Amino acid sequence: MEKILKTEALQVEYGTVVLEESLSVLKCEALEGARASYAQEDIVEYFKGADFIYLDITARKAPYSSPVIQFEFWQEGNDTREPDLTVRLSCLPQISTCLVVPLTALDAQNIFLARTPGRLRGFVTGCAVSKEKISKFAVGLREYWSEQEVAFGELHFSDKMPEIKLEPVKLVDELGQWMQREWEGKTKGMDEMIADLRNQQKDAIREKAAGNQEEHSYGGWPGLRFEKSGYFALEEYKGKFLLKDPEGYGFFSTGVDVVSPEINCPVEQIENYFSWLPERNGLFGDAWESFGGMEQVNFLKLNLIRAFGTEWEEAWKNIITSFLKQWGFNSIGNFSKLPAMGEVNVPYVCHLKDFPGTKQLIYRDFPDVFSEEYEENAARYARQLENYREDRFVIGYFMRNEPEWAFAEELEIAAELLKNPCRTLKTKERFIDYLKQQYSGIEELNKEWGMAWESFEDFKNPVAVEVLVSPAAKKHLTAFSYEMIKQYVKVPALALKKIDPNHLNLGMRYTFILYPNQCAGKEYMDVFSINCYKVDPGQVLQEVTSLTKMPVLIGEFHFGSIDKGLGSTGIVGVASQKDRAMAYQRYIEACTQNRYCIGAHWFQLYDQHCMGRMDGENYQIGLLDVCNRPYEEFIEGVKYTHERMYLLCTGRMQPEKPEPELAKSNIAS
Repeated sequence: MEKILKTEALQVEYGTVVLEESLSVLKCEALEGARASYAQEDIVEYFKGADFIYLDITARKAPYSSPVIQFEFWQEGNDTREPDLTVRLSCLPQISTCLVVPLTALDAQNIFLARTPGRLRGFVTGCAVSKEKISKFAVGLREYWSEQEVAFGELHFSDKMPEIKLEPVKLVDELGQWMQREWEGKTKGMDEMIADLRNQQKDAIREKAAGNQEEHSYGGWPGLRFEKSGYFALEEYKGKFLLKDPEGYGFFSTGVDVVSPEINCPVEQIENYFSWLPERNGLFGDAWESFGGMEQVNFLKLNLIRAFGTEWEEAWKNIITSFLKQWGFNSIGNFSKLPAMGEVNVPYVCHLKDFPGTKQLIYRDFPDVFSEEYEENAARYARQLENYREDRFVIGYFMRNEPEWAFAEELEIAAELLKNPCRTLKTKERFIDYLKQQYSGIEELNKEWGMAWESFEDFKNPVAVEVLVSPAAKKHLTAFSYEMIKQYVKVPALALKKIDPNHLNLGMRYTFILYPNQCAGKEYMDVFSINCYKVDPGQVLQEVTSLTKMPVLIGEFHFGSIDKGLGSTGIVGVASQKDRAMAYQRYIEACTQNRYCIGAHWFQLYDQHCMGRMDGENYQIGLLDVCNRPYEEFIEGVKYTHERMYLLCTGRMQPEKPEPELAKSNIAS
């Protein structure tokens, strides 16, 4: 089955559409987007029987950046400009490809889409939409800091995944760099790369032999001393929360995430784009890796093997340890390769894997939190800490990273519980018990809620929550949502403390705090953590700490630019490497001025690959590139910031608040 919508059916809402034979060319100016909707009154008929929609697209302008194409869906009853659900797909610059949207994405249960050949990141945002109730559909360009132009063909509706044909063009050189562009600092060839790496190794060995007698063993600040605690702990100095290291020295955690010799890129089905790929056996065999069923090449590891042979990992460890200390970082952040770093005596955080779930989920990745299954899985998960509980270099542990259920705005997780068709959820049984405590019987509940249920057992059946509009219903849904999120935190947190009472529970690394209930269960954490992608985190820190009144650690932030060979800025974009330096300084200064903030960790050590990592992110966000070359202009700003941070924390110096030039980011999220 296949149906086709002709390009003539498009109506421009903003931006410009020009028809070129069988193509539509969508254009927009700098800092603007574009949208063209399909005008068919019977648009829903096209979706009937379809499992995929797809179109062929070519990114023309903005030759160095990855455009983001938006597929937008409106449901009956929505007459506003804003769609109910948007699918964003990031593309390679100057390349033609086929963009495919699986219509299973319309249920909004999974916010990340699997990659397809020739496409980068895919992201779903908004609320679930029913195919049978779609009233409007549009294709658009997400706004960016320069003008954009993409050409696309007819829109296809199909019950089969289309065959995707790629352009016969080479995009990646043998070192893993983008071939279609030159930039200052680009490594010119194999010999230059090998020489650079070997010089870095020599410098690291020389520095290690010289030693640094003034440096304290755990990296704390000698200018501030508290009572020894034996492990990292929390302390307060003149109203400002700080960490203290095991020997009692003040510690503001500036860390780097993903300290790991990895710049992976999936190559399956896009082998043609690479000028060279290694053999799967022999010296370079270790550069091949598998993740989620995808075959990947680790181009950073490949370059390290070229320079150091089988001794590459030891050389990498020496180089990176030296760099982190030179640059003033005192912590190794989340997602890092701890087995390689365990011998270097640098404080680090533990990233725990496999957060407990249940076979039957309530909403996205939110489990059946009142079930025995959840408790049993939490106990298993907590055993990861057994090997770390006496390690004094461990700052603490993050319970997980960015729960997907917490991406939804104005979420009442109890409402999602009621919509869930599964009758056997233990959390439904607990909700029924909760209601029985609030009401003398179903008659009293029906009167307050304006409903006509026959018994409390009716709550085991799926409920159309849009009819629950009474103040009483809303009150109890909010109250039980709080209990659900509290239980979500409490069960694994207690299991972790039972295994490891020595280290700090650093929380969940929430992406956003969108409503007060997200802070439920905070009493089971020692530190509340957020990932905060802002130019200045001050307002977010103020909002979060007004709710939590507890120490906060920022688990991720970054600033990226497209001036050095990658197609995307990252989540927060700036104009250049110099602006990255100023942005870093401004960010850390703001953290030092917040009473509750105890540190911030940069995401990440290396750039992502120009062809995208496993989920398609291709961000220029590293301290180093794929050839292990530092971004020197950025690094100078990092060092300057770290030299001043304790004076800022203790009020002995005032922030400078530099003003970086910002650039609208171009990411699919």
